[in-house]
Amino acid sequence: MSTKSVKAAMLGSGAVLALLLGGAPTTAMAAPNPPASTNATQGAQTTVRFSPGIPGRSANLIVDAPQSTRLVRVDDAACTTNPAGTQITCNRSQWVNPRTITLVVDQDAPLGADLTGGRVRFEDAGTLVAETPFGIHVIAKPLVASVATDVATRTATLSGTGQPGATVRVTGGADPVETEIPVTGSWTLTVRDLRTGSTPLTVTQSVAGVPDQQLERSATIPTVDPTIEATADPIARTVVLSGSGEPDAEIAVSGSAGTGSTAVQANGDWRLVLEDVPWGDHEVSAQQTFDSDEKTVSTKVSVTPIAVTADVASSDPQAGSAELTGTGHPRATIEVQGPSGAVTAEVSADGSWSARVQGLQAGRNVVPITQRVPGAAPTTIELDIVVADTPLMHPLAAGGAGVAVLAMIGAAVLRRRELIG
Repeated sequence: MSTKSVKAAMLGSGAVLALLLGGAPTTAMAAPNPPASTNATQGAQTTVRFSPGIPGRSANLIVDAPQSTRLVRVDDAACTTNPAGTQITCNRSQWVNPRTITLVVDQDAPLGADLTGGRVRFEDAGTLVAETPFGIHVIAKPLVASVATDVATRTATLSGTGQPGATVRVTGGADPVETEIPVTGSWTLTVRDLRTGSTPLTVTQSVAGVPDQQLERSATIPTVDPTIEATADPIARTVVLSGSGEPDAEIAVSGSAGTGSTAVQANGDWRLVLEDVPWGDHEVSAQQTFDSDEKTVSTKVSVTPIAVTADVASSDPQAGSAELTGTGHPRATIEVQGPSGAVTAEVSADGSWSARVQGLQAGRNVVPITQRVPGAAPTTIELDIVVADTPLMHPLAAGGAGVAVLAMIGAAVLRRRELIG
């Protein structure tokens, strides 16, 4: 029987497994063709598939286990496995279809080892018909990693499985973290101080200090959504904008109230004052920009002069006049349109004004009062002034009757104040 040496490329590995095929086919028929080497992990079931290579030939199939492995089965009902799991024997008259061997690598088989000694052979009445060796290359268990992000703490927890005894190292965060995989094969690591946005993370498993497998993962901390509030100061003609957002993000404000920009502070707050804001209703937008992320929020605000109010401070029914007082927008012009003509006054810095109206008649007098503020539309209110039509008497001359008339005038003044509202 002739022999020869053959080198077979190891499937799934950068190494080359040299197998000495001492049992090359002894006939001109094709031999069974299991792969020269199959990758397998410690303690895991592995399958090896082959074609008989002798279709229609009557022969018994015998499978010998490679070293440090245990045979489990061949997918054929005619096969039996010995108690030690070192050999499987199959008694069948003919072989046509491919078969699959299932075996288990010992838990303590050395990583990187090439387990030789496996053979698939056919015998006919005790005579060897054909045989082919096969082997197992022991590789590290596959690295598995998943990521769970906690936005509140800005951390990412990576967990998974891998080769017991190997080291898992995660880089890409503020600081690299690593751990040794325990015998259970499960591991967990936490990456802290993640920046906002997507952070690429590299997970590397190393066996005996040599990188074996690598996975790419990422952890995403979304940017904080911006908020906005607007408060108008009609006297200063300003709008104070404030809100919250992503620390260090840029805030760009736009709208009919004005434009401006600022940055979100480290505590997440921002503030901006718009000056010389036009009178009227405005919509203000704030666009937050952080790296390539942009988010916009808006609000509405009205900038209107302080409204004018009016009341009757005192009256002289006999003279047909009344002293009016009220409030309004500082430095605004107040125009009182009385029966005898218009009377003007200026609202003082403290917001108060006064004016005397003449020509009031007995009964109800409707007096329009208009406030004019530069740049704003004039606003008008109406003040009802009721003048008693009963002749007045001096209390000393009229006695009790004078007191009654004074009471009537007092009631009229009270009524005026109610109507002013």
